Amino acid sequence: MPHIYVEDFDLDNFQNGSKFDEVEFVYLGQSLKSKKNFIIYTKYHEKSFFLELKKRENRVLIKSEKSNRPSPSYLVHKAINAFARLMNLTVLSSNLNLQEKSLKESYLKSIDFFQNLDKFQKVEIEIGFGSGRHILHRATKY
Repeated sequence: MPHIYVEDFDLDNFQNGSKFDEVEFVYLGQSLKSKKNFIIYTKYHEKSFFLELKKRENRVLIKSEKSNRPSPSYLVHKAINAFARLMNLTVLSSNLNLQEKSLKESYLKSIDFFQNLDKFQKVEIEIGFGSGRHILHRATKY
């Protein structure tokens, strides 16, 4: 999962509706359970998702909130990087890959595609971790 660790910073400097590098950070929400956990509703082009911030000791973990992670995952990488640059954060460690993948968008299907499965004779769907991009790439080989 794409993430970065940054030095602790003051979220009071964040402004709802901030934009950086085509990424919009719509609003910030704080957990009622743990005052050290936050989410940021984020938009990049037509996709929307949440970034999750977890404050720990002298550092903050920034990653995608996993229940609504978009595909392709490059969007998350770009949004995390844009947030760090917007807030001028000091990155301690990162696993971000800011190179766009070459998988064709035609292989990525929306929910609407799956509403008409009756037009196929046989349908097999793999349900597992990740975005499924690897299995789609493999399917194009056969």
